[in-house]
Amino acid sequence: MRDLNEQIEVPSDKKRPIIKKPWQRNRLIVDLEGQEFKVDTSFGNDTDVNNIVKRFQRTGVMPEAENADKGQFADVTNLQEDLTGLLERVETAKAEVAAAETALQQKEAEKAANDAQRLKEYDELRQKQQAENAPPDTE
Repeated sequence: MRDLNEQIEVPSDKKRPIIKKPWQRNRLIVDLEGQEFKVDTSFGNDTDVNNIVKRFQRTGVMPEAENADKGQFADVTNLQEDLTGLLERVETAKAEVAAAETALQQKEAEKAANDAQRLKEYDELRQKQQAENAPPDTE
């Protein structure tokens, strides 16, 4: 059986390209000796799943997550669609909210205009009634 990483060699007189399989690639090996790492490795033992399992087997207690909330379980069955469908639902919901806000603002503006008109009518009626019921001048 052939090694998957070996290249197929073609005689030079044929001048055909070398064909590699999709999983064959030239691996780049980088030597990081002496370079400064930007990764904090101090939490390696606490986050390595192998160490967590060994500790659980030894003690029988799962480690508590520090500064973390309790796990949440939610019914997310309505979110089980593709991303495009979810984004369309979001856009539809935004449009519905904008339409509802516009309708509410229009109703409030109509009510405010109607209230101002009714107040003006009431004020005119009250002044008219006061003028009719006013006592005659006795000078």
